Amino acid sequence: MWSQMVNGAGKSAEDFVQVLQQLTSRTDLDALTLILLRSILPDRGLLRSRRSWCPACYGIWYETGKTLYDPLIWMLRPVTVCPVHDQILQSKCPRCNRLLMPLDRHYRPGFCSRCGSFLGNSCIETPESLQRVTHWDRWVTENVGELIAMLPTLRESPLPPIQRGVRTIVETHYQGNIAEFARTIGVSKTTAWGWVSGKNRPPITGLLNICYSVSIRLTDLLVNRVLAPASPKPYPDYESRNGSSASRLWTRSALQVAEEHSFALSARKLSIMLGIDRKTLKIRLPSLVTKLSQRYQCLKTAKAAARFFKDASRICRSVKVLLENCIYPSRRRVETVSQRPSLLRSRSNQYVWKTILRRNNDV
Repeated sequence: MWSQMVNGAGKSAEDFVQVLQQLTSRTDLDALTLILLRSILPDRGLLRSRRSWCPACYGIWYETGKTLYDPLIWMLRPVTVCPVHDQILQSKCPRCNRLLMPLDRHYRPGFCSRCGSFLGNSCIETPESLQRVTHWDRWVTENVGELIAMLPTLRESPLPPIQRGVRTIVETHYQGNIAEFARTIGVSKTTAWGWVSGKNRPPITGLLNICYSVSIRLTDLLVNRVLAPASPKPYPDYESRNGSSASRLWTRSALQVAEEHSFALSARKLSIMLGIDRKTLKIRLPSLVTKLSQRYQCLKTAKAAARFFKDASRICRSVKVLLENCIYPSRRRVETVSQRPSLLRSRSNQYVWKTILRRNNDV
């Protein structure tokens, strides 16, 4: 189980909440997760796979004697700014410079689970560093915060199907033109059609892009309270020199995911994590996808080489042991001695084994 899923909307979060409610005799813990949104939001692109935090929040809570905890809003992938201090959330320990899991056996709110150092800092960032925070970052944080604040009310009044709100926006703001709607929010027409028809649910990044394009709040879209038509904001191209804040969401989200996984992921996996279409990702972020693919291929090649040399060394040792005991190093015997039943299944390892036998016969 991925540790971040206890904050999500799936079965893991539901089981976790059920156990905690039995232990605490409370019935309102579901609002601490995204369970109440499971019929609206899919899992893809929803939660971070690593911890993020605001050092200023930790520092002030620690100095004032308040309980340290990780707000739910810090776990959502689109949110990159602290809603209180208006500064970029951190994801690496300042002491050991390592990424942290959302929940592990050494987890302690406010402290690094690797080296144990305190992650807080009561000093607010300088105005120069605050310039990195864009209008889009603040807008996303505000809308996601309103969504989380609405969670307790969803027990008695569930949200309507999300396709109703999306269909209303297409009909009122785009005159039913799905192609124009898709171009504006930066997805393929097939993806947009799936959202409108209800075949697929748009991820949270897609919902935010839709709301931003027609200047409405995320909560208004979810309750199908769409205002009068306005001039849609086009989704800007990432490669444009003066891209607006919406394009920076793609850039920051993609770079954040890549950084969390040390670039050890493919373009397909990146598109799944961001909750966007793979074709759209390649169109909007061609340079990043190319760089990511090259690094991923290099990593695969390096891992394959390391695995080959490790297996070759194991084969050599096993053959040597068998020959020293005057036992013919057959395939089954080599695999038995090496304690690897499938060691000689690959052609490369078979080639190493046969080469060693040939050299020994020549001697």
